[in-house]
Amino acid sequence: MMLIVKSFFILTLIKCNVAFFSDHKEPEVELKDDLKSSVLKNVKEKWIHQKLDHFDENESRVWKMRYLENDGYLSEDGGPIFIYIGGEWKITQGWLISGHVHDMTKEFGGIMFYTEHRYYGKSHPTSNTSSDNLKYLTVQQALADLANFIKYIKITNPKLKNSGVIVIGASYSATMATWMRLKYPDLVNGVWSSSAPIYAKLNFYEYNEVMTESIRKIGGEKCLNRIEKAFEKLEEFVANTEPKNLFKIEQDFNLCEPLNLTRDLQHFFYELSDTVANLVQGHRNYDIQLACDYITSNKIDDDVKAFSKWVIKQKREEKCIDVNYDELVSKFRNITWGAKANEQLRQWIYQTCDSFAWFQSGTSLNQSFGSKYPQISYFVQMCSDFYGDHFTERIIEQNVARTNDEFGGFNPQVTNVYSTHGDLDPWKAMGTMKDLSKNSPTCVLQSYAHCADLNSISTRDTDEMKESKIRVKELIKGWLKL
Repeated sequence: MMLIVKSFFILTLIKCNVAFFSDHKEPEVELKDDLKSSVLKNVKEKWIHQKLDHFDENESRVWKMRYLENDGYLSEDGGPIFIYIGGEWKITQGWLISGHVHDMTKEFGGIMFYTEHRYYGKSHPTSNTSSDNLKYLTVQQALADLANFIKYIKITNPKLKNSGVIVIGASYSATMATWMRLKYPDLVNGVWSSSAPIYAKLNFYEYNEVMTESIRKIGGEKCLNRIEKAFEKLEEFVANTEPKNLFKIEQDFNLCEPLNLTRDLQHFFYELSDTVANLVQGHRNYDIQLACDYITSNKIDDDVKAFSKWVIKQKREEKCIDVNYDELVSKFRNITWGAKANEQLRQWIYQTCDSFAWFQSGTSLNQSFGSKYPQISYFVQMCSDFYGDHFTERIIEQNVARTNDEFGGFNPQVTNVYSTHGDLDPWKAMGTMKDLSKNSPTCVLQSYAHCADLNSISTRDTDEMKESKIRVKELIKGWLKL
C-alpha cells in the first residue's frame, strides 16, 4: 500500500553538555554491523550556503554549512523528513544509519538529514574564532540557519514540497529543537526533545545536587560518603598549607606540577567534580556502580587516595593531570581553526558566557563535592580571560535574563513537543519536569541519565523506556497526520 505522508525533520544533541572541560560529543549510537555496509552507501555529505548574519539586511557575506543526508528510504511520492540537529560537535554518519529516528524514517518512507551547527565540525563561518567573529555564534543565528535549510530542501526537492517537519534533539540541540518549534511553528510540525536544558541560569548549583542523589541512588551511601570525605579532606589540605599536604595532593592526583593555591585552586577542584560529572551524566547500565565498587575498595583506607586512584584511572590517556590555569587560558585564547580548544570548547564556553551561563558551582550545601570550589567568580573570570573583559558578572546575568525572556524559560509557549529526561541526569534541573501543554507531554525516565533514549527499541530497554519510544512514534504520526 502506498504511503501518503507529509515529511518531518529530526534534530539531535550531544552526549553532551557535561561540564566545560569534558569532551562534547554527539550522542552515542549503537551500530549494527549488518546495517553499516548496506545503509552507509545511502549517506551523502552536502553543503548549503548560509548568511553570516540572518538579521542584518545589509549583510552580504555567506558561508558553507555542512549536512549529511540519507534518502535511501524515501518513497517515490515523497515522505516525511527527519532532521537530526547537530550541537556542539562534529557530525558523523552514525545516527543516519541506526537509532530510533532511523527506524521511524525507514518505516514511514522518509528522508533523514543531520545538520551541523555553525562554528562546529567543518562548518566554519569565519576565518578564525576571534571574540569579534564569535558574535555570530548565537542560538538565534543557528535557528535561522535551520529555518533556511528547511526552506531550501523543500524548494530543491519537489518530493518534499508538502512535507511536514519533526525536529529531534538531545541536550543543547534538544534545546534548539524546542525553541525551533517556538520560533518557527510554520516550518516545524513537532519535536522530540531529549535531555534539553531550557532555562538559562548563572549559578547552576543544582547540577551537583542531582549528581549527589544519582550516586546515592545507584552507587549507595558508602560510595557517596567516601567521595564527600575525600573532598572535605582536600579542602582541609588547601586551608592548612603545610608542604606535606600539598605534596600529597600532587602525588595522589599525579599533577603535572605542584598546585599553585593562588592561581590553580578552583580549577583543580573543578577538574575533580567534572570527572565525576562525566561518570554520572554519561551513565549507562552499571557505570556508576562499577565506579563506586572501585572507589570503596576495602584495600584502600585513605579516602583521598581511594578517590584519586579512580580519578587517575578516568584520565589514563593523560600522562599527568594539568590544572595550571594560566596554561588553560593560553590554550583557549588560540583562535586558529584546528587548535585543540577550537574543536569545540572555545566555541561552547563562549555560548555559555554569552547566552546560557549554566556555571556548575560548588556553592550548594546539599551536595558532596566540596562546599567552597568552584565559585561563580571562577567562571566569570574564565569568560573574561578567554574572550575579553567585557564579560563581567553583571553582563552575564543580563545575557541569561535576555535568553529566558526571549524563549520563555521553564515555560515556553509551545505545542507538539515531547520532552524526555533521565531521572539521574543533572541537566534535568534546567529542563521541564511537567507537561508544557496538553499537546506537549514530558516523561522522566527512571534509572537513565543524559540523552539515553535515542537508540533503537531494544530488549535492554526498561518497560518505561520502551513505552516512551512507542509514544514518541505515535505522537509523530499524529503530528504528521499519517
